[in-house]
Amino acid sequence: MRRLAFLMILTFFPLMPSPSLPASPSIVGSWQFKNEQIEVVAEFSAEGMFRQVNVTPGGRETYSGRYQWNGQTLSILPQGAPQPQQIRCRFADPDTVLATYPSGETLQWKRMKETGNQEKPGKAAALPAGTADRASAGPASLPAGKRP
Repeated sequence: MRRLAFLMILTFFPLMPSPSLPASPSIVGSWQFKNEQIEVVAEFSAEGMFRQVNVTPGGRETYSGRYQWNGQTLSILPQGAPQPQQIRCRFADPDTVLATYPSGETLQWKRMKETGNQEKPGKAAALPAGTADRASAGPASLPAGKRP
């Protein structure tokens, strides 16, 4: 009798709806890191492109290039850089990434919510006079603290 009940459960189990699994968080979107020295906004597009804007007391710098994401490692290749930088990423929640750089430094990125008046890096306004647009450099060449 037990065997028959077990077989019946196995027979009908595939017909039961399975609980939906949460989708894995996506790196696509705008992310911010901010401390007392720098504000960094990085935007990752679904097409594999990134753009990063760094704002410091010394001015504003913009970087852009390509990226690849495998769910755990973010590989960014700024325009003109000789090789990509590998950043290990772990989602603390869908809107928070703990990004660990090759140096061992870990930064907390926060997803930026879309608002009508928010300036996104991909749609950045013209740079003020005297600031650099460094499309040939990027996060791989930045000193500590100037990362997305």
